[in-house]
Order: sequence, then structure tokens, then C-alpha cells
Amino acid sequence: MENFHDFNIFEYNVNCHLKEITLKLNEPHGTGEGVIIFSGVIGHRFENVLEGNVILALEELNSNEFYNSFESQVQYYQKWGLPMRFKTKEEFICESVQMELKFFSISTSYGLSGWVICNEVAIDA
Repeated sequence: MENFHDFNIFEYNVNCHLKEITLKLNEPHGTGEGVIIFSGVIGHRFENVLEGNVILALEELNSNEFYNSFESQVQYYQKWGLPMRFKTKEEFICESVQMELKFFSISTSYGLSGWVICNEVAIDA
């Protein structure tokens, strides 16, 4: 994953019908823009969305790392529509492999943070 440290997320769009999330980014000091498109999205969680959202790190995690970091959120989300059926971490990992899922964590120094579970990601930076 490219280094987006200190980029600002100035806009995001969730298209439920297309199963896409688009993040529009500004480089530090206004030197350019970038776009990240997550497609085949099966779940996401964003919190603390503010006018300025400064990325600390955007990381791709493997299914084990993701489950360890967000276990309680994923288990809760499963009750409300996450299209995965699992009772254990091992079942989660197996289902993730079968569904060819990718996991992304967004951590920030200010504003929006969260995660995305999807099939593909495209970066135009």
C-alpha cells in the first residue's frame, strides 16, 4: 500500500448498490490529490469523521491481523448483516480466503478512522 501519511481525506462516498467506497485525498500542503477506490465491499466501519481527516496510516492487514485488531466489532457487525458466517477466528480466516477478501485499516492523527473489508482496491495517486 502506498504511503498516505499526512494526506487529508476531504471526501468519501459509499455506494451501497455498487459495493464501492471512494476516498478522495489531498496531499500535504495542497501539492496534489489522490483517490482510493475499494470495490466488492462487504463491510466497513468509519468513526470520528470531521472536516479535516489526517491519515496516520492506511494499511492492508491479513485476515488474522484484522480479526485480532477488530474482533469485537466484526462479531457485532455479523449480527447486523456482515455476509460472513463464523463462530471462531479459524472459521473467519477460512471464510475470508474463500471469499478472497482484503482488509484495510485506516488510522488517523485527526478525524476519520476505521476499516474496510473488500475484494479489490485501486489507487490513483
